[in-house]
Amino acid sequence: MSNPRPLVDERGLAATYDGGAYVDAWEAVEQYRKATSYAFRKGVKSSATARALDLPRGRLRTWIDDGGQPDAIRGIEVAREHGWLDVEYDDLEFTALNMLVANVFSGGSIAEQHYQPSFALNHLDHKSHVVDALEAAGVEYDFYHEEDEDRSTQVRPTDRTRNGAWPCSKRSRCSSRPETRTSEPAVVRVSR
Repeated sequence: MSNPRPLVDERGLAATYDGGAYVDAWEAVEQYRKATSYAFRKGVKSSATARALDLPRGRLRTWIDDGGQPDAIRGIEVAREHGWLDVEYDDLEFTALNMLVANVFSGGSIAEQHYQPSFALNHLDHKSHVVDALEAAGVEYDFYHEEDEDRSTQVRPTDRTRNGAWPCSKRSRCSSRPETRTSEPAVVRVSR
């Protein structure tokens, strides 16, 4: 089955960053693209760009003079690199991401502090389907609590600040601690 609209587009992914450094992360994405494109085309720095586009120089200085980016831009780049923005229902990447979202609800969580997904492994431990899903999605991961007999082994993406955005954009629940979950789905941001 082919879907004419992407399951997650750049705007939807950027919305997971709303309320962090920017109230409207998509607006920041658009400003970043406009400002950096202008500065590149004209060969100017932040001061000239700010005057020409009527944008705050402090924001543009970080982007143009220092090479910084809004977190939403970094998240979009990671999603694009992994092929997550073009994913369709019959793609392996969709199946993998869908499994990860489902596992957030069934035994995982996304830490609210830095939006890192965390998955408690089942009896198959390192051979769990969650590990297979992470690999199919192209996500590097680490294991935690392997030696702790009082806790289940957990697996988490290595890049903790970028891999929670896709599941959060699909309304996965996020919590303040990896060991707890909220009771309702929520739209959240990845802001660090």
